[in-house]
Amino acid sequence: PWKFGVIDWVRAAENGTYSHYTERRHTTEVLTEEALDVIADHAAADGDEPLFLYLAYTAPHVPLEPLERDLEHCGHLRHPWRRDFCGLVYGLDRGVGRVVEAARAQLGEDTVVVFTSD
Repeated sequence: PWKFGVIDWVRAAENGTYSHYTERRHTTEVLTEEALDVIADHAAADGDEPLFLYLAYTAPHVPLEPLERDLEHCGHLRHPWRRDFCGLVYGLDRGVGRVVEAARAQLGEDTVVVFTSD
């Protein structure tokens, strides 16, 4: 399961500036929230202009550290590695669902979502 650690993140701006900050939340949740902020900001500022958003989640790769609330849905799996992997996929699915829902609600039904995995 995921345990709090301090991760150094970088937030880069289109004007070439950047800032370092530490993050206490799970990576999947951080990336989801950032994507939701980009969608909301774009919808508010640019109206009908198209938005290209490339969102590269790191889940479900190692380290296999799912959130406890996501592991609750994977208790049927006895093998610890598979259970942790399941928890990461569950959290990833929730994040992708939130991003798709926000995109459709704020950017319209002409939204195209392409989901691929490595």
